[in-house]
Formats: sequence, structure tokens, C-alpha cells
Amino acid sequence: MRLVIFFISLIISAPAFSRQYFQCNILELNRTDVMVVNLQTSKEGTIFLSSGMQNDESERFKAELKFEKIEKKLMIYRVHDENFQGHVAIPEEIIGKDTSSIDLEVNLNGYESVFSCFSKIYDEN
Repeated sequence: MRLVIFFISLIISAPAFSRQYFQCNILELNRTDVMVVNLQTSKEGTIFLSSGMQNDESERFKAELKFEKIEKKLMIYRVHDENFQGHVAIPEEIIGKDTSSIDLEVNLNGYESVFSCFSKIYDEN
């Protein structure tokens, strides 16, 4: 019985993070790039980039994201992929919150872009 109470208190006291999903479009008018950032925890997730869903699959990219640091109130997530180096910067104050409009900075292989996004929290607990 004490073991059950211990596990219940451990579950209740553990910090919860609900999955956060960002859906984005590039701000450059002559481009059709789209991006999805999916944070499974506040420390890791995935990124999916495409030049547009109407384009060839070879123009699509998916990689893991790992939290690296906080810089100027931005949470910097490093892109982990053997072909691409870079990061995604997400404003610290929106982590764990729904938002109807937020700009995310992306740098891949030295190319910087800004994406206009919304985010949604999915509570899976």
C-alpha cells in the first residue's frame, strides 16, 4: 500500500508538459515553405520543413530538435541531422501555451528564415 501511495505522489508531483504543436508558413512572399515543430517535451521534439506540399518529396526535411540554451528570451533548439546544421528559436514565454500568432526564427545551413506560426497544446495526460 505504501508503494502505491509513493507512486501516486510521484506522478502528481512530476512536472507535466503537454505536447506543443506549431504550424507555420514562411513570411517571404515569393516562397511557399511550410514548417511544423512538434515539442514532445520542453527539451526535445521534431521539425518538419517542406517547400510546399504540392512539391516533390525530395524537398521535404524532418529532423529531431534538442534544447540547447536560452538566449535573449529565446529557447534555442538545435537541429540534429547529418545533412543539416542549425537551430529553431522559440520565444520562451510561449512554451507550454496556445498562441494564435508567433514568429519563429529558423537557421539551417546558414540560411535564416522567419516563419509565422500558431501553436496548440495537446494534453495527452
